[in-house]
Amino acid sequence: MARVNKLLNMPVTSIVKDNEVEKFLSLDKTLDINSVDELQVYEELYSDIYEGIKSQLYDLSKIEQLIVQLRCQKVIMKEIHIFVSQVYVYARATFYRDDKDIKDIRVLIGPVSVLGTDMDVLLNNSMFMEDAYCKLFTAMNNEIENNLPAVEVLQEKIWIPEE
Repeated sequence: MARVNKLLNMPVTSIVKDNEVEKFLSLDKTLDINSVDELQVYEELYSDIYEGIKSQLYDLSKIEQLIVQLRCQKVIMKEIHIFVSQVYVYARATFYRDDKDIKDIRVLIGPVSVLGTDMDVLLNNSMFMEDAYCKLFTAMNNEIENNLPAVEVLQEKIWIPEE
């Protein structure tokens, strides 16, 4: 079982991305329940209210994703993992990207021929760890910068000038 990472907890995004509301509303069909009378009335009310706030939930989801990305960037050193392939040494850290199933970001640090394969040596080498941190920070920053325009549009949409 995958470990649950509190850093990646996104309540609104999980509702929006996983179509939880649609699944909830289609449960009667799945369970072969005849939705009539008060059940139908309340399901229609629920659906109408959801439709009224759906776009706001999508907006919240975009902001939520950016917040999680910024949090991940703040705790890189706590979340950093080093791994070695036959040819290269990589670093990874927890990170959320909407278009990826893997909830981390990975960067190439260098060739094994230069860095070696001894994990203890690598993890205790402050220059190596600083390089890994900088590369992860830069990769995260690139992703964050790609997401900023969508959130900035939302800021402009709800911005109210001071009187």
